[in-house]
Amino acid sequence: MSKKKHSDHEEKEKSRAFVEKLQEASHEINSVKGSFLKGIEDLAKIHNLLSIDRVNELSKMLQSYEDRLSEAERMKEETSEGVRRHNEEFEKEKKAHQTMGCLQNQRRRTLSNGRICS
Repeated sequence: MSKKKHSDHEEKEKSRAFVEKLQEASHEINSVKGSFLKGIEDLAKIHNLLSIDRVNELSKMLQSYEDRLSEAERMKEETSEGVRRHNEEFEKEKKAHQTMGCLQNQRRRTLSNGRICS
């Protein structure tokens, strides 16, 4: 009967070893399955990034940004030109006032001294 017990014990060990190997295989299968699903999710994200609709959306966003940038540049140039013209007009008025002031001073001096300033 000891041979029978020994034989039963060997069978139980073989069964345990077999079950452990099945569990390891099951774990590996689940690991591969998880990696595969993660890979599929990553590919879906890449697909969404590269989809024509997404590219068109990004293109429209860039065009809008470029349009706003061009408009801001145009407004800057118009403002600079307006400031330049305003400065020119201011200088003309300043010279005109200086000339008028000089003429008024000349008139006063002429009236008081009888001379003309240069």
